[in-house]
Amino acid sequence: MRRNPYLNRSMIRAVDQFHGRSREIARAMARLGGDPPQSISLVGERRVGKSSLLWHISQGEIYTRYLDKPDRYVFILLDFQGQQHLDQTGFCRLCGQYLAQAVPGRQEATYDFVSLESTIADLSREGRRLIFLFDEFEAVTRNPAFGTQFFGFLRALANAYPVAFCTVSRQDLQQLCHTRDIAESPFFNIFARIHLGPLTWDEARTLITAPSAQAELPLQEHTDALLALSGRLPFFVQMACSAAFEVLDETGLDWNQVEQRFLEEGQSHFCYLWESFDVHQRQVVAHLAAGQMPPPELAPAVKWLERNGYIDQADNQLALFSRLFDAFLTEIQDLPETPPPALAARPDTPAAETVEPTPEGETPYANIVGRGLPMRRLFTLVRKAAAADATVLVLGETGTGKELVAQTIHQGSTRAAGPFVAVNCGALAEHLQDSELFGHAKGSFTDAVADRQGLFEAASGGTLFLDEIGDTSPATQVKLLRALQEGRIRRVGESADRAVDVRLICATNKDLEDEVTQGHFRQDLFYRLHVLVLFLPPLRQRREDIPPLVEHFLDGHPIAAAAVDLMRSYPWPGNIRELENQLASARAMAEGNPVEPHHLWPRLHQLPAAQAAAEEWIDLDMSLKDARDYFERRFIQSQLQRYGDDLDGLARSLEISRSRLYDLLKRYGLRTVRG
Repeated sequence: MRRNPYLNRSMIRAVDQFHGRSREIARAMARLGGDPPQSISLVGERRVGKSSLLWHISQGEIYTRYLDKPDRYVFILLDFQGQQHLDQTGFCRLCGQYLAQAVPGRQEATYDFVSLESTIADLSREGRRLIFLFDEFEAVTRNPAFGTQFFGFLRALANAYPVAFCTVSRQDLQQLCHTRDIAESPFFNIFARIHLGPLTWDEARTLITAPSAQAELPLQEHTDALLALSGRLPFFVQMACSAAFEVLDETGLDWNQVEQRFLEEGQSHFCYLWESFDVHQRQVVAHLAAGQMPPPELAPAVKWLERNGYIDQADNQLALFSRLFDAFLTEIQDLPETPPPALAARPDTPAAETVEPTPEGETPYANIVGRGLPMRRLFTLVRKAAAADATVLVLGETGTGKELVAQTIHQGSTRAAGPFVAVNCGALAEHLQDSELFGHAKGSFTDAVADRQGLFEAASGGTLFLDEIGDTSPATQVKLLRALQEGRIRRVGESADRAVDVRLICATNKDLEDEVTQGHFRQDLFYRLHVLVLFLPPLRQRREDIPPLVEHFLDGHPIAAAAVDLMRSYPWPGNIRELENQLASARAMAEGNPVEPHHLWPRLHQLPAAQAAAEEWIDLDMSLKDARDYFERRFIQSQLQRYGDDLDGLARSLEISRSRLYDLLKRYGLRTVRG
């Protein structure tokens, strides 16, 4: 019986070649085999073979070929898929199990960082070098509480022992982080980034022909036809070749069977890709599936899709990477003939660059203050959103003015004569959300003493603004989806539907895509809401707007220039709401006199002092290692003053072992209170 040479994780290996990935493997092994070992991050989009490459790195035949003294290396491959709720105990137990398998005679009883570090220290004394391979690394960063501990522990290991890490993710490590503590961790500075993209056409052809020749299979002559199914994505190349292998017989290939087999296996992966695209990328794909070229304003999304191999140039025309992906989307996804427009104003997305700002000096909305480029782009998007009668999603931190923007959109729309009804979903008890939004019939529950219309009916003919949409319950999300799809709602306790004519504007300070990933928000509802998207920049990203905002809130009351300068230096975590409250407080303290710096809250005065203290010790000529060491010594020294002789408490607060703490005290020449 012939062996399939295109099985997923053996596909890029053929004799001594690693077709399409030989350079990446060589780079990775050169870093991991350094003295000391050095960490790497494999970054690439979906279906480019990241997990396959990581698996190859873990195989003995690879590090035997690339590493000096391969017997001293211990490779631990951990897959974090589905491990969003991983904690310290779970991680340490998982590591212990793999160490027990990789190192004969080693026990797996590691339940915390201290015991795991002790095991790693023992292996280091034996001359062993540990290489941790982390697949689906995104899962760890979705748990901020564990992530901060986790990264601190890994950094301590890398500083103290011959240990290195290889991570696999779709984004750069810092971009995965959901808290500032994680994003600013020095742990990330030790990684070298290796990008994995689609194969070149020559590499993709070799990936088909070389294994075929080695296995004496007649697939070389069908290379172009296979590439029409797979494009340049290694995962789909393997799938197309496996489909051909499975239907191959003495008479050759029946291409109808090949395509049917490929489509049967590929449908779920096509769905996965489609659902992973953002709204602009989906628009490009929808245009191409409908036989249309995407409009110029979608150029950034086109560039991203082409760079990652999801679309390609064919006969000087853009086309989807697989003609069966095209057919799948057209027949199954029921795409509209003309995809609807979408807006985005988030400053860190390519689409923001395509938005034409209003002319400098113009402020088209009297109730929204802003002169800088981010706000002038937002004004453009508000105008476009008001002209459309589609669902709007407003994103931004707390206090950025999301409800004010929603009111402005309503007032400029064709529904301006209708009601504007606003509700904060986070303020509604979960068991009352359905009743508040959709209404209830008399007697439907204990306190339902009369029929009552919900907010959807109250807003009929106008606009319903749902603030903090991310706080709705799963049951309410199902009913919201139906209301959006069909324009009909059902009161609690009734069996008949009621038609409603409502324009929905939703807002949230949460990352809804992350909420979808974690299972807290319905994916189908997310896509229904993700039509017109506006991002409100935080105040710290629009400091040029602070003087006019101060003038607006003080309404002619005088203020000293020094006070304004002090406010411009403050990061305003509460955004405009915090600024407004600060000015109300300062005006009261000034008692009719001009507002001076001493009238402002004390925390505004502390920030410049802290910045000056930080600048005192920064030597721009020192190396990164010296800067880290300097900070580490200062930090431990300050913690010694806090904990005194309680070294156990100090070690726990630093999340390191007591022995590691002794090493650091000795290294930096630090002493306890008693010496």
